[in-house]
Amino acid sequence: MGGLPPSITARQEIVEFWRLKVEEAHERYETASAQYRRLLEERPKDLVPGPDGKLPQARDAVSETLLEYSRLLRVFTQLTLNGTLPHEHESTGGNGGGDR
Repeated sequence: MGGLPPSITARQEIVEFWRLKVEEAHERYETASAQYRRLLEERPKDLVPGPDGKLPQARDAVSETLLEYSRLLRVFTQLTLNGTLPHEHESTGGNGGGDR
């Protein structure tokens, strides 16, 4: 086949795998943020949202997706800069979260 050595090809595949995970997490974060902003703009200005309403749920979704995006970005950065592969608990969220 005459391509790159297997170790380089495997590394490129691993980097691409994690790059895609970062992109997907970023998209989830952007979607959650847009939803939160939309709900915030639609609510009456004098209305204080209750703890169980759509606005607090949307805010929580933004927080969760930002945490996941940040975690994956750290994993990807360590991989690309240091060649460090993520530990098992890092690849699944570390707190039992996994993909949401």
